[in-house]
Amino acid sequence: MRKMKYIIILAIVIITFSSCNENEISGLNNQISKLKNQNAELRDSISKLELKNIYAYHILGITKQKSLKVNKETTIDFVFGYRDYIKEYDVYLLTGKKENDRELILKGQKISEFKYTYTPKNKNDNRIKLIAVFDLDSINIEIPADVTINVTD
Repeated sequence: MRKMKYIIILAIVIITFSSCNENEISGLNNQISKLKNQNAELRDSISKLELKNIYAYHILGITKQKSLKVNKETTIDFVFGYRDYIKEYDVYLLTGKKENDRELILKGQKISEFKYTYTPKNKNDNRIKLIAVFDLDSINIEIPADVTINVTD
């Protein structure tokens, strides 16, 4: 009979502890679920902020000379309106009338400025069209640079 009392008491204690553990586990699972949702919202907010930041960029082309000479190579400095380390990007030279007619000229840039060497072929060859492409996981953001320069003989 004594053994039976101990077994019953032991069973009650086990059931009580297991139900407490189930409540605790359920509470922890709810907290994990809430934290996962908050994490997803924060990632989305950070991505939107990063996207908004990139859309605010503009690219400026700067030459040291007032005018360029035909068939003389010149280096042009291109600077983002935002000067600092930025999200990695590639730079393409637009080679045709269509936006997809492009040639990769710089890959994996990480700072907000780059140089491009240009040689005008004639006086009318006075326009440089580049595009910086940022790869943000699922979308590409393209920032154009269109510079008209003075070319003389």
